[in-house]
Amino acid sequence: MGKTSCAPHYVNAGGAIVFRWKNGTPSSQDPVKDIEICIVHRQRYDDWSFPKGKQESHESIAHTAVREVGEETGYQIRLGAQICTLLYPLHTDGSSKHLKKKKKLSQHTSHPVIKRVVYWIGHLLDDRHVMRRMEAFGTPIIRDTETDHVVWMNCDQAAQTLTYDNDHDVLNRFCDLVRHGALTGTTLLLASAEEVVKTRKWSGDEVLRPLTKKGVMHSYYMARNLASYGADILHITPAARYRETLALYSVMTKLPLQADLVSTPSSSNLKAKRPLDEALRQLLGEKALVSPVVWCADDDFIAEFLTFLCANTQEDILLPADMRFLPGGVLVVTLTVSSDVVGLCEAHWISESPQEESITA
Repeated sequence: MGKTSCAPHYVNAGGAIVFRWKNGTPSSQDPVKDIEICIVHRQRYDDWSFPKGKQESHESIAHTAVREVGEETGYQIRLGAQICTLLYPLHTDGSSKHLKKKKKLSQHTSHPVIKRVVYWIGHLLDDRHVMRRMEAFGTPIIRDTETDHVVWMNCDQAAQTLTYDNDHDVLNRFCDLVRHGALTGTTLLLASAEEVVKTRKWSGDEVLRPLTKKGVMHSYYMARNLASYGADILHITPAARYRETLALYSVMTKLPLQADLVSTPSSSNLKAKRPLDEALRQLLGEKALVSPVVWCADDDFIAEFLTFLCANTQEDILLPADMRFLPGGVLVVTLTVSSDVVGLCEAHWISESPQEESITA
């Protein structure tokens, strides 16, 4: 009789620490002291925690986090820096009076059931931004009845109130990111073009080579992910594949596609570009420091630009181990600027569709 595999089964969830400034803006040297964060009480479990919930089959984990925060708190958010990923046995999720039933469920399978929760920093959205992203994000979020209390506390008060040790770990990591400038930084989404028609099937100008039908379909998932991050500024390399990758999101949000970040390539050379330092200066100019920016460009240039960022920042950063640029993939980077010095808070991947998304721990 063969051995039974004990590979774990994962239940994915997403959530956020939603913050607000006590006085509207930072006012002290320690930004942690200038904020309040949102925690919720679930009557079913009689616990205090950060808003989170399970991933549904049609959505990415980033979309899950935004939806669940809306359902549990009534607040509409966009995602900022990714805080961390928690892994723990499913039967430990909830108060003791519910553990017995969960343990029985896990005992009926040879596969351990692991809860995997990804947390982000949640930025509150005003009504104008909520309306702008509504078509791209999907069904409007309606507050549910799972939580009976939604409260704002400073970080010290939250640390004394939170029920689970894991949440204290999330809070500590959040505070570290806050002190590194994550709340006032820029969310930069480096987007790879969706799948394009094969070269052997295209005899026209290379700049005009379009997306495949699958690529066009996947641009819908791209739009939902970009909406989860509240992307407000859309830069593209001026070729058909990049324009078509962001076209649906542009139409849904009525945001223009800007083809001015890199120089226009000729039909024979898609890699004719401005110097990286010039592109970075433009990227961090205007209102980019307060608005999430999307940059859709070719994979080699994204990789080169990311290497440039890492070599010209004040902080070392642990990049995702899997650096493959899959069609429609997005590398999310949190940038900060202090005295004209660029810093990196964190980076992680999101993919073109929920089924193919990988979660980095």
